[in-house]
Amino acid sequence: MNSGFTMVKFKDEATRDLVLESGVVHFDKKPVVLRPWTADIESFKSIKSVPVWIRLPDLGLQYWGVNCLSSLFSTIGKTIMIDKITKDRSMIKFACILVEMEIADNLLKFISYFNKKGQIMEQIIDYEWLPTKCSNGKKLGHSVTSCKYVSEAVWR
Repeated sequence: MNSGFTMVKFKDEATRDLVLESGVVHFDKKPVVLRPWTADIESFKSIKSVPVWIRLPDLGLQYWGVNCLSSLFSTIGKTIMIDKITKDRSMIKFACILVEMEIADNLLKFISYFNKKGQIMEQIIDYEWLPTKCSNGKKLGHSVTSCKYVSEAVWR
C-alpha cells in the first residue's frame, strides 16, 4: 500500500486468527508486526513498541534460569520468549531473549544488577536488530532522509 503497509487477505477468519495468534513472525530475521485490518489505518502509524531479539554477552550461567533472565530483561521490556539455544544452554556465548520493547530515543546500553555476592554488576546489551526510526516525526520504519512528513522550510 502507499502508506508502507502490506495487506494480506485470508480465505477465512479461522486461518487469519491462527496467523494472528501464532506469535511473532519473522521475515529476513526481522519481526513482522501483524494487526487485524481496521478502517482507522492511521492508528497503525502510532506503533511505538516492537519485538526485538536482545543478547547479553558473557552473562554468567548462574543467571540463565528463566526467572532470572525474565527479571533482567524486564528492565528493557516485556519478555516474549527465550531463545531455544539459551534455554538449552547449548551455546554459552550469550543469552538471547525476544522482548517487546518501546523504541526510545536513548536505548539502554547495559543493565545493572546485583550478583550473588551483593555487588552491582553492569551487563552489556546487544540488540540483534532495531527498526529504523525517524528523528523528525518519531515514527518507526523510515529515516529522516526519506521522511515524507518533513515540513518544508518557509523562506521570508
